[in-house]
Amino acid sequence: MVVLHQSDLSAWIRCAAAFNYRRKGWKEPQTSAAAFGSVVHHALLVFERARTEGTDHATATAMAVETFVHYWNPMSIEAVTSPVEKWLPRQGYGEMRERGISSITKFCELVRYDDAELLGVEYSFMVPIEGTWDFELEQPHILAGSIDRLVARRYKRHLILGVDDYKTGAEYTYLRQNLQFSAYCYASTTREFWVGAHGEDGFGEERGQELFERFAGKSRRGTWINMRKIKLQDAGWRGPIDYQRFALAAQQIYLSMREDIYPLTLSGEVCTFCSFRADCGGVGVPDDDHGAPGTLTHAA
Repeated sequence: MVVLHQSDLSAWIRCAAAFNYRRKGWKEPQTSAAAFGSVVHHALLVFERARTEGTDHATATAMAVETFVHYWNPMSIEAVTSPVEKWLPRQGYGEMRERGISSITKFCELVRYDDAELLGVEYSFMVPIEGTWDFELEQPHILAGSIDRLVARRYKRHLILGVDDYKTGAEYTYLRQNLQFSAYCYASTTREFWVGAHGEDGFGEERGQELFERFAGKSRRGTWINMRKIKLQDAGWRGPIDYQRFALAAQQIYLSMREDIYPLTLSGEVCTFCSFRADCGGVGVPDDDHGAPGTLTHAA
């Protein structure tokens, strides 16, 4: 049985080989971008929870900014995430501090008049993936993960379930086909998602059952919260065909893992800053000038 985390999907999409290196425990230094994202994410959760508890908007915003400034510091960052080991170009504590304060402040203002009903933040779940099967254990695989913001919204007077995800990295395209959002939305269609299947997960039996029934048969829609450009990007609706495609992808990942097949990325988009570039595939990723005149050690 494979316990597939929603982050595994995006990692596999970027590069299955790198996914495998992480799975095997190869050392991967914490980058400034990853650490920054974790601290911003933590600050936004403080903001959302404060608002849910009735804190006024200005105070909740100040709390979020204060949280970010406190933890985006080499003396305290380890309380939230691993310390930075690899600084990417044009990223330093000072530069990223100003960017973080600006991004958080602008986001808080962006959602100031959002009338969605916030159901949960950083909501964790573990659910079986219908349509997958472990041939040895004879049971479905498990999807595990957490959703940044789970909200009830109205769309043309129809009640819908919104699945929102904070992102501080590069802007994604083709969000309508993004399987990570499909995974989130699929999970919300299961009873286990709402009532909890592993102790602390879920809303509990009574409240969870109530919410499960409330959203049964309702439409799901994803939103990418772009913290780099401070905008809400529509990730589109999700339905049964999306869930079938997600299950197919999950089963294919399982079969690849069982056969120990982890192909290298073909696009090369993540190779430049990849932590595994020196040893990737046993040959490494070539430098930019490899192949130029004077760099070849044998006749072509």
